Amino acid sequence: MVRTTSALAARTGGEALLAGDSLGQVAGQTLANMVAVDEAAALPVLRPLLGWEKQEIVDEARSIGTADVSVLPDEDCCSLLAPRRVTTRAELPQLRKVERRLDLDEVTEALLDEAQVMRPGAEEAD
Repeated sequence: MVRTTSALAARTGGEALLAGDSLGQVAGQTLANMVAVDEAAALPVLRPLLGWEKQEIVDEARSIGTADVSVLPDEDCCSLLAPRRVTTRAELPQLRKVERRLDLDEVTEALLDEAQVMRPGAEEAD
């Protein structure tokens, strides 16, 4: 997803990626996994919520009007791409091996074709 987000940022003039990761909030949000994610990014990955508690994040989402989007069932690709078993320590050589079996360019293009750009305060997605 970071590769796709990087491509979307290139199309829309983005200069960095913004992630809602909170260290240790879920099993996949470990330092090792964040390093693995950064490896796939073509732009810097900013994580302003890194040290926040879950309730702080929920409260902030409500205050800026994004809470409703974040709780929509199956409206994102997380459930489609998530593995059955989560690892807390991604190993880059193993990830690279898996990635070589995929046509990442084709997957990225397919995802970009379906992307919706949402801007805070805007009525509709682009």
